[in-house]
Formats: sequence, structure tokens, C-alpha cells
Amino acid sequence: MVCCVIVGIALYIGLIVAHNDTEHTPTGDYVRLFVVCIAFYAPMYLLIPWWISVPAVVVLGAFGAYVRRTPVADKTNERPAAEESSESG
Repeated sequence: MVCCVIVGIALYIGLIVAHNDTEHTPTGDYVRLFVVCIAFYAPMYLLIPWWISVPAVVVLGAFGAYVRRTPVADKTNERPAAEESSESG
């Protein structure tokens, strides 16, 4: 779901930047474009090259889980500098 939102937002920004019309565009058109990008185009862009996107999503998810679960031994053993200076004085 997060990948669809990221791809949809990137596509939405790309479509707005590539817009060459000189007339004023109503705000509702931008909202409709955003909803269509998130709900329709983003899943389509992720599923068309499924042989690339599915493994990429799995690898990024595994990497995110690994980074989140990796213990940070250096930071857990350190005490803030304010505590050390107040105890020594």
C-alpha cells in the first residue's frame, strides 16, 4: 500500500510538472488527478513490470525490517552527557 502511495505521488507530481496548459486549472481537477493517480495508475505501474516490482518491494520490506530489528549496542550503553557531568561535579 505504501509503495502505491509513493508511486502515485511521484506520478501526480510528474503529471502536474508536465502540464503545459496556460489556462487556470480548477482545484477540483488536481484533487481528481491525485485520487486517480493513487487509486488507479499507481497499482497499474507497480503491476505491469511485476517481475521487477514484486521482488523490489519484498527486498525493501526485508531491508526495512532488518534495519528496524538491528540492535544498536553503542547507543544503549551510552548515557547522556548531562547526566555524566552532573554526577561528576
